[in-house]
Amino acid sequence: MKKHVPALTIATGIASLMLLLVPQRVYSDHNLFLKVIAANRNIHTIDCDISQFIFHNDTVEKFSGRYRVNDKGFFRIDYEHPSRQIVLKNDHGLSWYFPEDNLLYIIQEKAEYPVQPGINPLKGIIDKHDPRFTMRYTGTYMYGFFTASNHFASKDSARGLIFTIISDAEKHTIFEKSISDESGKEIIREIYSNYSKNGTHYFPGRVDVLARTARGITRNTTFYRNVQLNREHGENIFFLQIPRNTTKKFIDME
Repeated sequence: MKKHVPALTIATGIASLMLLLVPQRVYSDHNLFLKVIAANRNIHTIDCDISQFIFHNDTVEKFSGRYRVNDKGFFRIDYEHPSRQIVLKNDHGLSWYFPEDNLLYIIQEKAEYPVQPGINPLKGIIDKHDPRFTMRYTGTYMYGFFTASNHFASKDSARGLIFTIISDAEKHTIFEKSISDESGKEIIREIYSNYSKNGTHYFPGRVDVLARTARGITRNTTFYRNVQLNREHGENIFFLQIPRNTTKKFIDME
């Protein structure tokens, strides 16, 4: 049976009709972005149920199961639909295991920014102690018709990449994060929506990722339910003892 191993990846626009209603404000770029960082910190683990829809060309694949992740970037997805599958990311890399078929895919992530679920939309930006990644405030605009949003951008000239962040101007949660090349061509865009209060944190109920891959544009829409934040679980759950007679196959993820 042929296995499909989709990239774990994936847009809405900003309504421009009400831009003139947004008051012009002057901020310290650094202090304002610190508020965004603070609003997206202090989540160390996530444990929840997910439903994923992966769109590519005219096909749609649906997956559902349990998702767990920690702030080291390790994650585990135990899929129950369409079949039992286990996806693992740890310090050994990314793998996809089909226990019923005794088959293990070892995924070689070639892309500089591999597409994978994360615990913090800002990870990869705030972790870089590099002046190239200092986010510059570029303005406050309407996001949709009723919500003001702050926009930030940073350019990495060495690699020809532009990072942009759109955040809620009041709650400082992330609406969108994207990476583009210098020509303006988007490489990846992440869209966070359906936020709700979970303890002291706001957490999105939906994440859409649009990614440019070797096969074209792939969209991944994930819905999160029964979310538990900062639940204690040991790192051993991110590792598996694979039977010795397991068939191993290596695939590239562009």
